[in-house]
Amino acid sequence: MSKVSLVITNFEAEAILRRCVPGVLRYAQTSELVDEIVLVDDGSKDGSCEFVRRECPTVKLIALPDNRGFSRTANAGFRAARNPHVLLLSNDMVPVDGCVEQMLPHLADETVFAVTPRQLNADGSTLLAAHGAVVTWGEPKWRPNVYPKAGHDAAEAVTHFGGAVALYNRRHFLDLAGFDEDLFLPFCVEDTDLYYRAWKRGFTVVYEPRARVFHYHDNPTTIVRRCSKPDLERIVRKNRFLYVWKNVHARWMIGLHTAQTVVRLMFSWLIADFGYYRAFADALKYRRLAFRKRHEERLASRRSDAEAIKAINALRVCHAARPGAKDVVGK
Repeated sequence: MSKVSLVITNFEAEAILRRCVPGVLRYAQTSELVDEIVLVDDGSKDGSCEFVRRECPTVKLIALPDNRGFSRTANAGFRAARNPHVLLLSNDMVPVDGCVEQMLPHLADETVFAVTPRQLNADGSTLLAAHGAVVTWGEPKWRPNVYPKAGHDAAEAVTHFGGAVALYNRRHFLDLAGFDEDLFLPFCVEDTDLYYRAWKRGFTVVYEPRARVFHYHDNPTTIVRRCSKPDLERIVRKNRFLYVWKNVHARWMIGLHTAQTVVRLMFSWLIADFGYYRAFADALKYRRLAFRKRHEERLASRRSDAEAIKAINALRVCHAARPGAKDVVGK
């Protein structure tokens, strides 16, 4: 089998790196398939780079001069990686033994864009993730809080489980220009955009539950947790507008989206939810770029919106989580 590069993205998270990078290094040392670790730092000023240089000399460090957002940071890691397959990891994740070994065989199929592993909470329980697609007011959305039933070990085709961790075919990733570096800044929705584009190009995404990573997402220094709730909501709202304007091409879906936007603008005025107006205004600043990219995506797509949604849902086999269910996997 071909070798795999691990790419880790980081911003102002020295404490997380101290907790997780030693585990990543131990995993890489025991894996016959991993021969490179690339850490891309997004302009940190907290000592993250100094820690990597001093205590992790085998890690290839790319220190960006300023903060550019997740998309540009991740893409820089893919461009720097030397192997045909790349496991993208958030800085608060540690792979479990056998992780890459379980995922890599799926990428022998050229129609597979990426393979995503089971994410575990710190206590070993399965992290709830997204799966399946529904169209709500013209916007393709992922069903939340779904994961395989306890003891289920079969590989499944899924939409995606978030961009924070997946093993990618590097060539396919770069052919799609990776995460959008222009629209979805500083973060959020860029993974939804990437995977929806991949599905419309004719690819699929495989979930391999036997491959596991620990995700210590409770750490308060992760980038999303640095954002205030109003600011985060504004970013997500803005990026969802851009996601639809760029990727949704069916007229009936665009009609529903437009109707919802008009209704929401009116309702938001009545309830004094001016955050919706601010997010809409933020999105309008990028409308020309979004519409240019929309034209490019229409030309490159091999599936219509309806065909993509149908393909995604035809492969939906995961089971909705029961209230209070806890799928525990031994460490």
